[in-house]
Amino acid sequence: MTTLNDTIWSEKSVKCFWERNKAPFAGDVKASEILRLSRPFCKDRILDVGAGSGALVDALFLKREIVVGIDTTPRHHHLVIQASVAALPFGDKSFDTVYATDVLEHLTDDVLMEGLTEIQRVMSTGAYFITVVPYNEILEQNLVSCPRCDILFHRWGHVQSFSQDKIVKLLVELGFRVVKIVALPLGMMAEHWLIQHFWRLFVQLDFLKLSDYFVIAEKK
Repeated sequence: MTTLNDTIWSEKSVKCFWERNKAPFAGDVKASEILRLSRPFCKDRILDVGAGSGALVDALFLKREIVVGIDTTPRHHHLVIQASVAALPFGDKSFDTVYATDVLEHLTDDVLMEGLTEIQRVMSTGAYFITVVPYNEILEQNLVSCPRCDILFHRWGHVQSFSQDKIVKLLVELGFRVVKIVALPLGMMAEHWLIQHFWRLFVQLDFLKLSDYFVIAEKK
């Protein structure tokens, strides 16, 4: 049986996977809470990488922000264009804030480095990079097997797992200054206003599990 290490993900297979997958994008589900938490760091020109169906882009646009999104399989036909994070179609220092919500865990090692380098390139000096990745995910626990070809793959196409140390080290090595990193139950916080205020208590009582790292980094 093929394992996760036998990489099946390519630009073509990822595009095909998300074109056929009609489930809501994780970043769209959390968009309202991500916007609330990141508002103090949200500057003028904004890029949303992996914008999905555009929930965050739409929310920013309604607040009269200058915003554009990119995705390999866009489901938004106005403010989200088709492009790869590894080859952003923008000039140097084009943006003051860049979001990448539930994106980095989908990138293979080489594309991850290329993508973060591209993100840094299009950011102005002092711009903020705001990203969300799964909290200490054990990839093997989300593997499923194709009933036709017997290949094992991650049910949401994740190929990276992030600890706090890993994401901080990665960003620092690329020249970012990590301003904030916190583990949160972001999905539940977006769905229930009460949890926005009392999530620490719910986690302490084991009613909720931490699901995401919310990270803000500044380009030096």
